[in-house]
Parts: sequence; structure tokens; C-alpha cells
Amino acid sequence: MSAACQTCKDSHLFEKFQLLKNLYPVDYSSYLNLLVSLLQGCIVERNLYLARELHCLVIQQGLEANTFSGSYLIRLFSVCGSFFEAGLVFNKLRDPNVFAWSETISSQSNQGKDGLAIHLFNQMIVHAFVHPDSHVFVAALTACANAEALLKGREIHSHAIESCCESDLFLNNALINLYVKCGALDDARLVFGKAACRDAFSWSIIIAGYAKHFRCEEAILLFDAMHKEGIEANNVIWNTIIYGYVKNGDCHGALELFLRMLLYKRDPDNFTYVSVLNACSGLATIEQGRLIHADIVESGYLSDVHINSILIDMYAKCGTLADVHGVFDMNKSHNVVTWTAMMSAYALHNNYEMVLYYFKGMQRAGWVPNSITFLCLLSTCSHMGLVEDAFLHFSSMKEYYGITPTQEHYNCILDLLGRAGLFDEISEILGSMKDTLNCVAWTSLLHSCKVFSQMDLGGDCLDYVANVKSRDDYSFSEGLTFGESIYKMN
Repeated sequence: MSAACQTCKDSHLFEKFQLLKNLYPVDYSSYLNLLVSLLQGCIVERNLYLARELHCLVIQQGLEANTFSGSYLIRLFSVCGSFFEAGLVFNKLRDPNVFAWSETISSQSNQGKDGLAIHLFNQMIVHAFVHPDSHVFVAALTACANAEALLKGREIHSHAIESCCESDLFLNNALINLYVKCGALDDARLVFGKAACRDAFSWSIIIAGYAKHFRCEEAILLFDAMHKEGIEANNVIWNTIIYGYVKNGDCHGALELFLRMLLYKRDPDNFTYVSVLNACSGLATIEQGRLIHADIVESGYLSDVHINSILIDMYAKCGTLADVHGVFDMNKSHNVVTWTAMMSAYALHNNYEMVLYYFKGMQRAGWVPNSITFLCLLSTCSHMGLVEDAFLHFSSMKEYYGITPTQEHYNCILDLLGRAGLFDEISEILGSMKDTLNCVAWTSLLHSCKVFSQMDLGGDCLDYVANVKSRDDYSFSEGLTFGESIYKMN
């Protein structure tokens, strides 16, 4: 590198840029070196303005096909989030090298264009005759993982084996991530087991994968194995397994793991507290819930709106409305989430008057009710048989607040009409949305048909319940019972 170029290394980026404009074409070698130095500096500082100035300069000097500088420009535009400009640079390169391909595939994946990223990988393999390295494989596998393109991911895995890149740590992590996201846990475990080296991220991916797919016992075994290798679990791993236990219905297991987390001297965060409070709600364990509540206060997470709403829900499910009010009154910065949580607490106890009280309080405080707020109102009306009120809320939701009803809202309405025996109104709703009803709605209607001896509609419900692919035990047994009723009546 020339003395002038070396001097510029210690100068401000814009001073380097001024010098760069004077170097070409006098000293081409120094020009390229300084250009790359500038591009690297811009990458560190994410300087999009100077990136565009440099790109214009390169175009003016007829060097936009240069692969060396072009690769860095692609990287620069990508880290600045200007993926379109990164693509423009790539398209002008005469012979993109492996670095340019890698950066372009990554940039497309980073902006959610995973299909295009995978297509670019195919183009590189078939037409460009560029031998991919581990960076390219990682970029392509990440795109496959995001798109859950398992078959294409397996194909790229085969290419990686042929290229002898399997020993690369980042490639192995990308493979594990691919198979976990696609639900192919056995493949993920195979890659993990064969990996020549593993880091904390490798363990995190595989453990999280098992936990998210509710294979919590295997996640714990891996968790213990990780500790034996001297790798300490971070909060992401702890939270993922605890959450997996809760979602799998094993609330006792979630709380036991939480206690273990405390024994390991890990500080719970807001995600941890949300999961363990949900576990307490599932078990209705007020003593444990109060202890966790005290920890939350001490840890400074009580201002978290989501945690406040979960605390309200927990105390409501434990039947202690005084504690519900205590949580709500302690928090002075309410929003639609906490107001709706209070409505849900009283809905759980079938107190429609108090549900309305907090609904109106929310509106007086200037908060606009959302879809979940109206779901709470409709659910309360359904359980209490309040047909007129339910239709008033349903109409207000659509016409005044502009909220499009979801399947859950219609489920509440159908359940209410079924409980009230209003089958003409049910038939009117079914006429417009029969094909979109889910198993919950059909099962609810099936029960109402049995109670009111509605054989024709009940037969339709029974056909659906008998043939639905994802039927649950309750809906199927309900269907069998109704089938027996039809048989006896005939």
C-alpha cells in the first residue's frame, strides 16, 4: 500500500473519500486498496450515505463490474439494510466470486426473500460454476430454515458433504437450525451428535428444538449433558424449556425447573416470569404464585404490562379477586391489555356487571378495545345466556370499531345461540360460513343439537366430527354419544 493510502487509514472516512477521487487512474493499485479500506470502514459504521457516494464513484469510473470491490459494496449495502442496492451491485458484476454470492444470498434471506435466496444458490451451482464455501452453505441453509424448505435443505446438506465442509461449526449450527425449524428433530440430533465441535449456540438450538416440539424430557437430558461439558445455560435455554413444559401441560415440571434455575443462580427475566405464572394459573397454586409475585416486585418487573396481565389472570384463576384488584391498583400505567385482563378475571367468575364496568372504564380512560376485548365480552355473554347483549357487542365490534370477527368470535355466538336453542339464527350464520367452521364450533353445536334433539343439524355436525383430521377425544366421544341418540330415536 502506498504512503498516501497508509496515511488515510488514520483519517476520517470522508477525508479518505476525497483522496480516493484523486487516485484513479493515476495509481490503480492504491485506489483499489483505499476503496476496500473505505468500504470496510463504512461497514463498521453502517454509513449508507458514503456507501452511495462510493457506489456512484465506482460507476463513474467504469469499475462497477469489478468483483473485488463489488463484493464489499454488496456487504455494505446489506448491513445498511439497503438490499435493493445490494442486488443492483451484484447484477453488474462480471464474474461474481464466492464472497459476492454468499453476501447476495444472505441479503435476500435477511429481507424475507428466502425463495429468491434458494434460487440464487441453484444459479450459482448450475450456471456460475462457483465452488461454494461454508459461508455460502450457511446462507442457503438459513434461507431454507426460514422457508421450512426441508427437501431443498437436505439437498444443500448433500452438497456440503461433497464439499467436505461438515467440520465447520457455523455450518453445523445452520444444519441443526434447519432440521429443528422443519420439525426433523432426529436429523438435527444426528448432525449435532456428529459435529466435530459444538458451542453454546449449538446446544441452545437443539435443546430449544426439543422443548418447542414438547419433547421436554429429551430437552432436559440434553440440558444436563451440556452442563457436564462445562457450558452454562443462558436464559434463552431455561425459558424455552420452561415454556415447553407449560405448553405441554406439565405445570409441575415447569415450576420444578424454575426452582432449579434459581439454584443455578440464574436471574429470571420477564419471559421466565410469564411462563411460571402461567404454570401457577394452570395449577391454581396461590402460595407459589404469591412467592413468584414477590420475586417479580423485588426484581423490578412489576411495571411490565404483560406480567401484570398474567398476574391478574393467575389470581383470578386461583379465585382471589382481592389480589386481582391489588395488582391492578398498584399499576398506574394501564393499557388495553391490563383493562382486558380485568374484564377476563370477572368473566372467569361470570360477573357480567363487573366485566362491563371495566369495559366502560377502559373506554373512559381513552383506550380502544381490541379483538381480544370483544372476545372476552362475547364469551361472558355466551356463558350467561345474554343473547341481546352479545349481539349488541358483536354489532358494535364490526360497525363502530371496524374489527373483523374471527373464528373465535363466531364460536362464542354459535355457542350462545346453541345454548339458547335458537337454531333458526344458527342456520342463518351457517349459511354464510359453514365451510370455515373449526372443530370447536362443530363440537359446541353438536352438544346443543343433542340437548335440543336437533337431528338434522346434529347429523351434519356428526359428519364433520367423524371425518375431521384433527379431531380431539372430546369431540369424537361427543359424536359417538350423539350417534347413539339418533340410533335410539330411529
